[in-house]
Amino acid sequence: MFNHCSINNFPLDCWNIVNQYGFKVKKYSELKPKKLEACLELSEDANIIGDTVYYNENKSHNRVRFSLMHELGHIVLESNDESECDKFSSNTIAPRMAIHYSKCRNANDVAKIFILSDQAANIAFDDYRRWRRNVTIYGMSDLDKQMYEHFYNDDAKKFVWSFERCDFCFTDYAYNEQSLCETCRRFEIRKLIKAQRIDGQERNLDLSRSNWLYGQL
Repeated sequence: MFNHCSINNFPLDCWNIVNQYGFKVKKYSELKPKKLEACLELSEDANIIGDTVYYNENKSHNRVRFSLMHELGHIVLESNDESECDKFSSNTIAPRMAIHYSKCRNANDVAKIFILSDQAANIAFDDYRRWRRNVTIYGMSDLDKQMYEHFYNDDAKKFVWSFERCDFCFTDYAYNEQSLCETCRRFEIRKLIKAQRIDGQERNLDLSRSNWLYGQL
């Protein structure tokens, strides 16, 4: 699915992903009263009707995202198993390897970075810890290797889960929540070191002046 939708950046645009599978996304409020009533009886969160995924806009944004990917799970997996589609949604929105490389320390980090509800983030983080333990003991699975290869960036020479245009040059990319690209970051570091050196020289000069003026008093 990540290849099919050219996904290479988190958090996901869940609406766009559903669209790429040929389905429209609409709100429950766009349904006629009888269809709305029928949808709510089936699920308070989301439903598929024909070529459209309808969602309950009265739910939180984070929950809507999860619900959209859950419904996509029914489409991609061709399954009516709700638990299986929940797992699909969780692993699509917050792949365990992406949780690892984004250095999430707890469920709160997962919720913030991947835009999940607290409940979904707790489940994802618990499953991530199981995944990490299995990788430590048994090594990466074939699926893990495919995931790593997909998100590996040749320019950054590492697993990249997020990138944006550099805040300074607006040309190159800053990776994994950095605000500056590597070139601008090195430039800023050099400026900082130079400023610290000048500050140190000024302090030494002030000390020399003080000794010269007051040293003999």
